[in-house]
Amino acid sequence: MNDDSILGNTLGQLGGVIKQTGQKVVKIPKDIVKDAVEQVGAKVESVSEDERVKQVSNASDKARDKDTQEFVKGLYAQSDNAQKKSDGAAIKGQPEFQKMIANKSPEDQKRLVELHLKLHKEQVDQTFNPPKKQEERPAEKVEKEEQEEKQKRWELAQKEEKKKEELLSVTKGQGTHEKSPGLSG
Repeated sequence: MNDDSILGNTLGQLGGVIKQTGQKVVKIPKDIVKDAVEQVGAKVESVSEDERVKQVSNASDKARDKDTQEFVKGLYAQSDNAQKKSDGAAIKGQPEFQKMIANKSPEDQKRLVELHLKLHKEQVDQTFNPPKKQEERPAEKVEKEEQEEKQKRWELAQKEEKKKEELLSVTKGQGTHEKSPGLSG
Protein backbone atom coordinates (compact mmCIF):
# COMPACT_ATOMS: atom_id res chain seq x y z
CA MET A 1 0.00 0.00 0.00
CA ASN A 2 1.07 3.52 -0.62
CA ASP A 3 0.89 5.65 2.54
CA ASP A 4 0.80 8.87 0.53
CA SER A 5 -2.36 7.87 -1.29
CA ILE A 6 -4.13 6.86 1.94
CA LEU A 7 -3.17 10.11 3.61
CA GLY A 8 -4.11 12.12 0.53
CA ASN A 9 -7.50 10.43 0.26
CA THR A 10 -8.21 10.98 3.94
CA LEU A 11 -7.31 14.65 3.74
CA GLY A 12 -9.38 15.06 0.59
CA GLN A 13 -12.43 13.52 2.27
CA LEU A 14 -11.91 15.66 5.35
CA GLY A 15 -11.71 18.79 3.19
CA GLY A 16 -14.96 17.88 1.45
CA VAL A 17 -16.74 17.35 4.78
CA ILE A 18 -15.52 20.70 6.08
CA LYS A 19 -16.66 22.45 2.90
CA GLN A 20 -20.15 20.91 3.15
CA THR A 21 -20.40 21.85 6.83
CA GLY A 22 -19.44 25.44 6.03
CA GLN A 23 -22.13 25.66 3.37
CA LYS A 24 -24.73 24.31 5.80
CA VAL A 25 -23.66 26.74 8.51
CA VAL A 26 -24.13 29.66 6.11
CA LYS A 27 -27.47 28.34 4.90
CA ILE A 28 -29.04 27.73 8.36
CA PRO A 29 -29.39 31.42 9.39
CA LYS A 30 -30.93 32.26 6.01
CA ASP A 31 -33.49 29.49 6.47
CA ILE A 32 -34.31 30.65 9.99
CA VAL A 33 -34.89 34.22 8.83
CA LYS A 34 -37.00 33.02 5.91
CA ASP A 35 -39.19 30.87 8.19
CA ALA A 36 -39.62 33.72 10.68
CA VAL A 37 -40.64 36.13 7.92
CA GLU A 38 -43.16 33.64 6.55
CA GLN A 39 -44.69 33.17 10.03
CA VAL A 40 -45.01 36.91 10.57
CA GLY A 41 -46.37 37.39 7.09
CA ALA A 42 -44.05 40.21 6.12
CA LYS A 43 -42.98 40.90 2.60
CA VAL A 44 -39.41 39.85 1.81
CA GLU A 45 -37.42 41.89 -0.66
CA SER A 46 -35.35 39.83 -2.99
CA VAL A 47 -31.98 41.52 -2.77
CA SER A 48 -28.95 39.56 -3.77
CA GLU A 49 -26.11 38.98 -1.35
CA ASP A 50 -23.69 41.07 -3.43
CA GLU A 51 -26.03 44.08 -3.39
CA ARG A 52 -26.40 43.83 0.41
CA VAL A 53 -22.63 43.69 0.86
CA LYS A 54 -22.19 46.74 -1.37
CA GLN A 55 -24.83 48.72 0.54
CA VAL A 56 -23.32 47.88 3.92
CA SER A 57 -19.76 48.58 2.78
CA ASN A 58 -20.75 51.93 1.20
CA ALA A 59 -22.47 53.04 4.40
CA SER A 60 -19.56 51.96 6.57
CA ASP A 61 -17.05 53.62 4.19
CA LYS A 62 -18.94 56.93 4.41
CA ALA A 63 -19.02 56.73 8.20
CA ARG A 64 -15.31 55.88 8.33
CA ASP A 65 -14.45 58.75 5.97
CA LYS A 66 -16.42 61.19 8.12
CA ASP A 67 -14.75 59.90 11.31
CA THR A 68 -11.34 60.12 9.67
CA GLN A 69 -11.95 63.69 8.53
CA GLU A 70 -13.04 64.73 12.04
CA PHE A 71 -10.00 63.04 13.56
CA VAL A 72 -7.60 64.78 11.17
CA LYS A 73 -9.28 68.14 11.80
CA GLY A 74 -8.83 67.53 15.51
CA LEU A 75 -5.15 66.80 15.03
CA TYR A 76 -4.47 69.96 13.05
CA ALA A 77 -6.74 72.27 15.05
CA GLN A 78 -5.13 74.73 17.44
CA SER A 79 -4.96 73.29 20.90
CA ASP A 80 -5.86 75.17 24.05
CA ASN A 81 -2.37 74.52 25.40
CA ALA A 82 -0.76 76.32 22.48
CA GLN A 83 -2.80 79.45 23.22
CA LYS A 84 -2.04 79.35 26.95
CA LYS A 85 1.62 78.59 26.55
CA SER A 86 3.08 81.53 28.34
CA ASP A 87 5.92 81.49 30.81
CA GLY A 88 3.71 82.10 33.80
CA ALA A 89 1.18 79.44 32.86
CA ALA A 90 3.77 76.69 32.95
CA ILE A 91 4.83 77.60 36.48
CA LYS A 92 1.36 78.30 37.86
CA GLY A 93 0.67 74.58 37.67
CA GLN A 94 3.44 73.88 40.23
CA PRO A 95 2.06 74.38 43.77
CA GLU A 96 5.46 74.02 45.51
CA PHE A 97 6.94 76.84 43.46
CA GLN A 98 3.85 78.99 43.97
CA LYS A 99 4.10 78.61 47.76
CA MET A 100 7.79 79.52 47.64
CA ILE A 101 7.28 82.77 45.75
CA ALA A 102 3.90 83.76 47.23
CA ASN A 103 5.27 86.18 49.81
CA LYS A 104 7.81 87.82 47.47
CA SER A 105 7.43 91.16 45.73
CA PRO A 106 6.20 91.16 42.10
CA GLU A 107 9.69 92.00 40.82
CA ASP A 108 11.22 89.15 42.80
CA GLN A 109 8.48 86.81 41.60
CA LYS A 110 9.17 87.75 38.00
CA ARG A 111 12.92 87.27 38.47
CA LEU A 112 12.42 83.89 40.23
CA VAL A 113 10.06 82.73 37.48
CA GLU A 114 12.61 83.67 34.82
CA LEU A 115 15.39 81.94 36.74
CA HIS A 116 13.23 78.86 37.24
CA LEU A 117 12.41 78.67 33.52
CA LYS A 118 16.05 79.19 32.57
CA LEU A 119 17.23 76.41 34.89
CA HIS A 120 14.45 74.13 33.66
CA LYS A 121 15.40 74.79 30.04
CA GLU A 122 19.08 74.11 30.77
CA GLN A 123 18.23 70.85 32.52
CA VAL A 124 15.97 69.71 29.69
CA ASP A 125 18.60 70.64 27.11
CA GLN A 126 21.31 68.73 28.98
CA THR A 127 19.05 65.70 29.33
CA PHE A 128 17.69 65.51 25.81
CA ASN A 129 20.36 67.37 23.85
CA PRO A 130 23.66 66.49 25.51
CA PRO A 131 26.65 68.62 24.53
CA LYS A 132 28.83 67.16 21.81
CA LYS A 133 32.26 65.91 22.77
CA GLN A 134 35.03 68.25 21.86
CA GLU A 135 37.67 67.01 19.48
CA GLU A 136 40.79 65.75 21.20
CA ARG A 137 43.99 67.59 20.62
CA PRO A 138 46.30 65.89 18.14
CA ALA A 139 48.95 65.21 20.80
CA GLU A 140 46.41 63.60 23.13
CA LYS A 141 44.98 61.61 20.25
CA VAL A 142 48.42 60.24 19.31
CA GLU A 143 49.14 59.41 22.95
CA LYS A 144 45.85 57.57 23.30
CA GLU A 145 46.48 55.56 20.13
CA GLU A 146 49.96 54.59 21.38
CA GLN A 147 48.49 53.40 24.69
CA GLU A 148 45.89 51.32 22.87
CA GLU A 149 48.59 49.82 20.63
CA LYS A 150 50.76 48.91 23.65
CA GLN A 151 47.75 47.31 25.31
CA LYS A 152 47.03 45.22 22.20
CA ARG A 153 50.67 44.09 21.93
CA TRP A 154 50.71 43.11 25.61
CA GLU A 155 47.47 41.10 25.24
CA LEU A 156 48.87 39.38 22.14
CA ALA A 157 52.06 38.46 24.00
CA GLN A 158 50.01 37.02 26.88
CA LYS A 159 48.01 34.88 24.47
CA GLU A 160 51.17 33.55 22.82
CA GLU A 161 52.70 32.61 26.19
CA LYS A 162 49.52 30.79 27.15
CA LYS A 163 49.59 28.82 23.88
CA LYS A 164 53.23 27.85 24.44
CA GLU A 165 52.47 26.63 27.98
CA GLU A 166 49.56 24.56 26.68
CA LEU A 167 51.72 23.01 23.96
CA LEU A 168 54.47 22.16 26.48
CA SER A 169 52.03 20.52 28.88
CA VAL A 170 50.53 18.46 26.06
CA THR A 171 53.92 17.27 24.82
CA LYS A 172 55.09 16.44 28.34
CA GLY A 173 51.95 14.42 28.93
CA GLN A 174 52.30 12.62 25.62
CA GLY A 175 55.96 11.90 26.26
CA THR A 176 55.34 10.10 29.56
CA HIS A 177 52.80 7.78 28.02
CA GLU A 178 54.86 6.96 25.01
CA LYS A 179 57.95 5.87 26.94
CA SER A 180 58.04 2.27 27.97
CA PRO A 181 58.45 2.15 31.76
CA GLY A 182 60.46 -1.03 31.60
CA LEU A 183 60.01 -4.26 33.52
CA SER A 184 59.54 -2.73 36.93
CA GLY A 185 56.84 -0.53 35.96
